[in-house]
Amino acid sequence: MPGRLFDFYFVPLLLFILLVGNSFARDLHVDPESGDDSNDGVALPVRSISRGIALAGPDDTVHLKPTVYYDYAGFYRKQGEAGRPVILDGHGATLEGSDTIDPDDWKEVEPGLYRSTVLPPHWNEAVLARWFFLFADTMQRMDRVLKGKSAPLKQPYELGAGEWTFVRNEGAAEDDWSGTFYLKIADGKTLAESEIRWPVRSAGVQFSGDNGHLVIRNLTATHPHNDGFNIHGDC
Repeated sequence: MPGRLFDFYFVPLLLFILLVGNSFARDLHVDPESGDDSNDGVALPVRSISRGIALAGPDDTVHLKPTVYYDYAGFYRKQGEAGRPVILDGHGATLEGSDTIDPDDWKEVEPGLYRSTVLPPHWNEAVLARWFFLFADTMQRMDRVLKGKSAPLKQPYELGAGEWTFVRNEGAAEDDWSGTFYLKIADGKTLAESEIRWPVRSAGVQFSGDNGHLVIRNLTATHPHNDGFNIHGDC
């Protein structure tokens, strides 16, 4: 009798524990201002999106503070489960793909015309075809696209205010895309006052490797030089 009574209470209790354990979901928080990546994301927020994603498992939601992030969200071999996805909720946040240029990297060669030999990482012909500068938040692509007809790049002396060009080093090898950027700013302004940005990140949200059961919502990716959402691998 005591054994049967034990079974009567123990089996439902075990089922309850298993059900609760399997449905347990965590809310992880990312705050680029007050967060710290040594935190657990639950009691206190982490700083970076990558840390929040790394900590998340099936049924967990990574909540971004609704602000502008000069960062990207990378999912690399990240797996949720059927009915229990890993969720990234931006709550209206923006992933900004561009950064402000450093005026110290640019030299004025004539009034309003500047040059720089500082190139972004992984610079090549394909990146150049996608390239743009932002002049006071206005995207300037110089009528160029990767897939389609593009206007030829101008010579530096042909540039008007709010335009740019790239001059490849003379005699460079086929796979060597080193060279010089030129840009022209409006009369009466300094380079710092011109609010010029360039796209240093290739994507806003990026997937690579074996991923599955992921949800990304309420998130805007803007001004990367490749894709807002870039999907590779078995996703």
